[in-house]
Amino acid sequence: MGLHKRPQAGIDSMEFGREKDRIATCIVANERRLDEMNDLNKLTYVGEGGNLKPNHVGLPADQELKGGNLGLWNNVSG
Repeated sequence: MGLHKRPQAGIDSMEFGREKDRIATCIVANERRLDEMNDLNKLTYVGEGGNLKPNHVGLPADQELKGGNLGLWNNVSG
């Protein structure tokens, strides 16, 4: 259907409006990336980037507010 145009990114986003703000158009959640999908009414999404390396234990680094993450933030705060 073409809803998610970036196959390697968890967040698809685009520029929108006169100021060319970035907004998220689609996200893909993945349990292997620490996204929490245990509740049918709630999704905890950890953002785009910051993946753990194989066999690494712990949490990924904090996400940067750019690209798809910025688009998702603008959806929530706008």
